[in-house]
Amino acid sequence: MESIDNYYDEGDDEDNDDDGMVVQMVVTVVVLLFLSPLFVRQGSAVISCRNRYGTFIAYKLPKISAYGSLASGVSLYYADSNSLDWEDMEDISSSDSAIASTLEQYYSKVDDDLVCFSAFIIYTNYDFTNGNKSLRSSKSLIQQITFTPEQDIFYLLYNDEHPDGGKKDFKRGHAKGVVLFDADTGFFMVHSVPNFPSANSYEYPESGMRNGQSFLCITMNSKSLTGLAQHLYYIQPSIYASQLPTDFASLYPTLQKVIAMKPFEKRTSVYYSLQKLPSAGGVQFIGYGKYKKYGKDLYRDLVAVSLKETLYVETWLNGPGDLESSCDTKYKVFNVLSVNIDNFPFTNSKDHSKWAVTDDRYKPYICIGDINRQVSQTKRSGGTVCLKNGAMWKLFRNSIERIEECGKPARKNRKYYKYQKF
Repeated sequence: MESIDNYYDEGDDEDNDDDGMVVQMVVTVVVLLFLSPLFVRQGSAVISCRNRYGTFIAYKLPKISAYGSLASGVSLYYADSNSLDWEDMEDISSSDSAIASTLEQYYSKVDDDLVCFSAFIIYTNYDFTNGNKSLRSSKSLIQQITFTPEQDIFYLLYNDEHPDGGKKDFKRGHAKGVVLFDADTGFFMVHSVPNFPSANSYEYPESGMRNGQSFLCITMNSKSLTGLAQHLYYIQPSIYASQLPTDFASLYPTLQKVIAMKPFEKRTSVYYSLQKLPSAGGVQFIGYGKYKKYGKDLYRDLVAVSLKETLYVETWLNGPGDLESSCDTKYKVFNVLSVNIDNFPFTNSKDHSKWAVTDDRYKPYICIGDINRQVSQTKRSGGTVCLKNGAMWKLFRNSIERIEECGKPARKNRKYYKYQKF
């Protein structure tokens, strides 16, 4: 990274002769720093998911007028690696919510990029001949030089439905997320909310209030960007705001391809990716990504096979070409029809979240992603991120109320699934 010292001219080292007198140029430098409080506060803060343990899952419940507390569509529930139950937290519309607090780090960093400082350099000639310090010239040259701080923050905002009146991108991956890193740490947030977040300021969109939504936030060390870059490359995100500093581009060249939104190289023959994504706390996450030419269901053909486990999958099944539950493979995949979070039951017709959970309590995996089980999405890039954690697994596993039996369309199948809750 270029040092700020490089902005200054070293000048000529030779003495200047002027009629036998040695004249010294005295340079007075007045530096005025215009710094916002955010610049000072955030400059030394560790970039991370804003919660107790550096990683969390959040579930925004749907807007249901019959439940008074859900009538506004902004109720947010939280879980982390030590949660014994879902925790009702600040509404997602609040600036104090874990989502808003985490994203505020991005907004403050963007503001910091606009902060500058000016150096007023005043040149004055003095005559120092024989100890004479008289003013040789009263004429001074005042030069103002404006500097912008080093842009050393990497960020990436992506969504197949851009916010702020942006486009719907059907060619890129069906993926939504936020990435923010400095040279040491950062966070990776996966979510399911269209038109979110804005690149300019935090505001939860009204379009995201009607249905349930899911979030996963992972605090990571910057060295994990190698695997994360590969994961992002496979899911082909539609990017609407980004910054890639030179140092990051050099250390993680795949990020350049991600930012440029380049299509896969023609010689590529493997269209799926499994990446280890360790958190800063040492928790091992697995990123499953698929390029559109994979042409298969992410959950049935990749995640279930990799984990060697039956899956229960909650995704958006309210369009043409919904994939039915699958029982014709070694590891079955069942569509979830309804869930119950903190005694608030709702069907998947009101749920836009995307998650999956294993059946076996001894292999307790929970996955949060951004792609649906639909025929059209077998031809879209996208992915999910999984972790093995008994506490979080139990919360999701026990939230399931109904599933779709194999061979029966979801809209006609309303049979309760009977199983032991843990």
